[in-house]
Amino acid sequence: MSVPIWEVKTEIPIESADSMRSVRVVRVSMWTATIVAGLLQALAARFYITGDGNSYLDIASAYLRGDFTNAINAYWSPFYSWLIAIGFWVFKPSGYWETTILHLLDFVGLLVALRAFEFFFRNFLAAKQKFARPDMENIELAISVWWMLGYALFLSTTLEVLSMYPTSPDAWVCGVTFLSAGLILKISMRGVGLPYFAALGLVLGLGYLTKAFYFPLAFVFIGTAWLASRGLRNNLTGAVIALAVFTLVAAPFVFALSRAKHRFTYGDVGKIAYTEFMDPVQQPMFWEGGGGSGTPKHPARIILHSPRVYEFAEPIGGSYPMWYDPSYWKDGMEPHFQLVNEVKILRQSAGTFFLILLTQVEYVVGLAALVLCNLRAREWMAVMYRQWFLWFPAAAACLGFASVLVEGRYVASFLVILWVTAFASSLGSASAASRRVAAAILFAAMLVTGMKTLKYAVSDALAIPKQVNDNWEAAQKLKEFGVSPGDRVALIGVLAEQHWMRLAKVKAVAELRYRDEQEFWIGDANLQDSVFTAFAATGSRIVVAVRAPLTAVKEGWIRLGNTDYYTRSLLAKP
Repeated sequence: MSVPIWEVKTEIPIESADSMRSVRVVRVSMWTATIVAGLLQALAARFYITGDGNSYLDIASAYLRGDFTNAINAYWSPFYSWLIAIGFWVFKPSGYWETTILHLLDFVGLLVALRAFEFFFRNFLAAKQKFARPDMENIELAISVWWMLGYALFLSTTLEVLSMYPTSPDAWVCGVTFLSAGLILKISMRGVGLPYFAALGLVLGLGYLTKAFYFPLAFVFIGTAWLASRGLRNNLTGAVIALAVFTLVAAPFVFALSRAKHRFTYGDVGKIAYTEFMDPVQQPMFWEGGGGSGTPKHPARIILHSPRVYEFAEPIGGSYPMWYDPSYWKDGMEPHFQLVNEVKILRQSAGTFFLILLTQVEYVVGLAALVLCNLRAREWMAVMYRQWFLWFPAAAACLGFASVLVEGRYVASFLVILWVTAFASSLGSASAASRRVAAAILFAAMLVTGMKTLKYAVSDALAIPKQVNDNWEAAQKLKEFGVSPGDRVALIGVLAEQHWMRLAKVKAVAELRYRDEQEFWIGDANLQDSVFTAFAATGSRIVVAVRAPLTAVKEGWIRLGNTDYYTRSLLAKP
């Protein structure tokens, strides 16, 4: 039986030379805009680092020195740390430039994601004609307009929803998502192709090594690819090959994790996050059990009850052990489904998605205008149904995050695919709008994106010379204070601000519970001395606090340069 040509065509429909020239102009312009805006954003945040980023740096250092016992981590996925380790091995940066290297690595991830997006979007354009039924009207926009829309959606999502500020592997995850979606499109158009199934398995395996969430999501992508291939019996071999390749890539790290944990695991971050949100944990960093969340197998040790002080010197490494491997301290967490709490989580997630959509409001308005021009919902839904294999994995991923926690950086790449699908559906069915009206709506939305990108780029350019490396300054002041590499320190109010410990080459071993900070600062001398005594008993030489009250200087605290960090010796009373 012959197959209609519109079902098997795998190349973009032939366009005129002028059209292809327009596409090249669009591509050069958008690459230039991405490089300039992305690099400015990365440099404007070059000294900013999250606690996540500091943990990735510590793990990368463990890999470089061959300390695989401490490098194998069930909370932080390995691929990003491998990239950091390669960058450090090649460039050998001083501590001052560590965060800059980290942000430039994220910038490279952005460019990789852009190239992967082009692979996805090229296949989307090739398959676009398949989304609309041949007997239905649709608005045929110039191919250059489609590329402009695609690039604009990419820019808006990666530079506004994701951004270069978080020091995390999420830009690299975007590349995995776009490659996976592009391969599904390839498979759906060809109907066969074992090499594409094998490539999908490889990409999804790398996705798992980059973010543990891709382990369960891989089965969604592979199942979708198999169903989209149309020949389920003939392509069962392809699905098995994809699973086999995925297993080959993922299995070594899964084996190493499971061996280290003495139980099967592909990563504990999902279980921990779900438990913390499903059974609200009062003290997530220093989980003590209770509330149906389970019983900790090896919690941080309580060395003072009121105010509460924890000690966590051993056996975990890193500059801040509590965040270096949360899976150790939270081993024993047991997630339990509770409908009421799940509804609360979904409500919060819906609010987060609403805020994300506000950052891309131009596309919300543009899509709404196109939909209002097309009141034939049955035709619009028919097009959506025909392209289910494009939006289903992305929707499943967003729903998965919504059931636990939604952040823009988690869902950015999936949102791009959902936006593309929504616009393709609105333009691929019968519409009262003319081609000119539709193009005008899209150009208006893209113009807003361009204006915002320009505004943010200018702001980032002006911010670059004003950036100060507070973590480096604090570390240097600690050296002047007499702190040596390997010294132990105690903490008050230090949660996300961890990088100074790495730069000073010290290790945090004790901490005052953060909700007891106010009690400590307004307490009398006896209460504060009890905390200092508990800190000193851990071998800590100094205590470091963040944003201490103005009176702290009179009580023996020393400000570390122009930073918000304050320190006090524990060796003797001032």
